Amino acid sequence: MADERIALELRFAADARLAAAASAAAEHFAQRREMELGPRAAFVAAVEEACNSTSRLLESADQEILLRFEDFADRLEVTLDYAGDPLPSVGLETFTALGAGAPGSAQPVGLMLLTLVDRVGYETVAGKQRMTLVKYLRPELESE
Repeated sequence: MADERIALELRFAADARLAAAASAAAEHFAQRREMELGPRAAFVAAVEEACNSTSRLLESADQEILLRFEDFADRLEVTLDYAGDPLPSVGLETFTALGAGAPGSAQPVGLMLLTLVDRVGYETVAGKQRMTLVKYLRPELESE
């Protein structure tokens, strides 16, 4: 079953409670690919943080975030598409935006996400913003 490639699309409004649905989907994909507990928890946390950060960038409350989960032989990918303010990009594979938190404690979201997943991509496609999170299933494949 884990050899079959599957994809899932979710659309939701800027409601922090709906990030729980994205977390559940991330957990499902990670368990399906038998990801170990530590990397699985990091992947789920990254998806939830990306959803929460993205929902703050939407231009209006009636706009949606499109999440696409895909599994590949060597990795899991989550893509978030939204119409909203772009995140300032740094390099080709990272982005920065100040995360929500107590005043004075904001941290760059992109840098935090890079501690949870293996790659964070950011681009503008057809006038919409796109963020892609990549978590490799077998990190040793990267070094070969």
